[in-house]
Amino acid sequence: MNPIPDNYPRVNPFLMVTDIQKESEFLKQVFDAVESERITLPDGEIMHMEMRIEDSVIMIGQEAEGMTGMHSMTYLYVKDTAATYAKALKAGATSIMPPGKQFYGDINAGVQDEFGHYWWIASKFEEVSEEELNKRAAKFRQN
Repeated sequence: MNPIPDNYPRVNPFLMVTDIQKESEFLKQVFDAVESERITLPDGEIMHMEMRIEDSVIMIGQEAEGMTGMHSMTYLYVKDTAATYAKALKAGATSIMPPGKQFYGDINAGVQDEFGHYWWIASKFEEVSEEELNKRAAKFRQN
């Protein structure tokens, strides 16, 4: 047996929330996520859900004692940063950073969902060599 399941990337964000269904709806509305797995307890409570965004998997779990207030930051490439950012705000997210070009060649925007998770939405607009990236980073730090 392959220790890494087929169709799973090596790194999978795992979000702990108080309402799995609500978080999954946010992912569907903003990122066109599709539910791929659900574990439901006999009383109907959703214990675990997995959502796919193209080739990526996001796992969502029910907050448990000792795991409250956990937050995460997820960096997600999309086709159109501004459009996805607008969808996130419409779905109830709070703006952290409006869309803008960054020195490393991405257009970024940041939002926080109602569970405290930070989503960095990005689209590549320019390939930057390592040498140029280091120059730009130094200049960025000086500002």
